[in-house]
Amino acid sequence: MKNNLVTDIKTAVNLFRDMRKERKNGCNIEVKKVVDVPIINCGPTFLNTVEGCRLINGEYQIFESAKQAYDKLSQDEKYKLAHAPKDGEFIARARFWKSVLKPVMDSKQYRTSMYLILSWYIHIKQMSVKGGAVA
Repeated sequence: MKNNLVTDIKTAVNLFRDMRKERKNGCNIEVKKVVDVPIINCGPTFLNTVEGCRLINGEYQIFESAKQAYDKLSQDEKYKLAHAPKDGEFIARARFWKSVLKPVMDSKQYRTSMYLILSWYIHIKQMSVKGGAVA
């Protein structure tokens, strides 16, 4: 306790001395209380993608395999996948997921996951044609 008190007093004296020195040099000194606020940046997750939201409603093992494959992607790829595909992006996005999912799933899981993803792409496309909101 005494060591902390002495250290705090030394710090205050040094700060006061530095402030007076700078004020004499013509600087405008303003003292403000600053509070550290912790910031957590999680970045995008698999559930930030339309594919993740679609696959979570299916078989647990399919979702887990797809999530593990997603977790291995770079941050740039994850950010690109965080938005629903727009016109002209559906085929490239389906091919991307094909290349990501095929190595980590057996053939039945792969077919099921691609069916779910493609059916959701069709839904997105139909909603955009009808002028509805895209999920």
